[in-house]
Amino acid sequence: MRDAVLDAISLGYRNFDTAAVYGTEQVLGEAIAEALKLGLLASREELFITSKLWCERYVTVLSLYLDLYLIHWLISCMEECQRLGLTKSTGVSNFSRNRFETIFSFATIPPAVNQVEISPVWQQKKLIEFCKTQMS
Repeated sequence: MRDAVLDAISLGYRNFDTAAVYGTEQVLGEAIAEALKLGLLASREELFITSKLWCERYVTVLSLYLDLYLIHWLISCMEECQRLGLTKSTGVSNFSRNRFETIFSFATIPPAVNQVEISPVWQQKKLIEFCKTQMS
């Protein structure tokens, strides 16, 4: 995977989506360090890195630096990550309208994004419209 990431960076890829549960965060970090060493990147700031928090792994949150950190379940530690500067933004993944209403009832920092699957046969138009009105 390290070589694939280096190849992707050399081809111009700048957005990487990972998660601890995928087992790719460590290798991605190593590949980014190598790309910086090789001069493929001038700085880490050239990349946009997204990861996702799995509930049972929430203690590892404080060791990461991300541009966007997503959750699949409602966990209050995400706001603390943003306050501490460990992530630029937090968001959610595959949240329904009901889950949004729950998170909006207590969040002091609303999620910046809702990463959802959309395809030609699954448009999720109602959810997209809801997100546009609530998250803009």
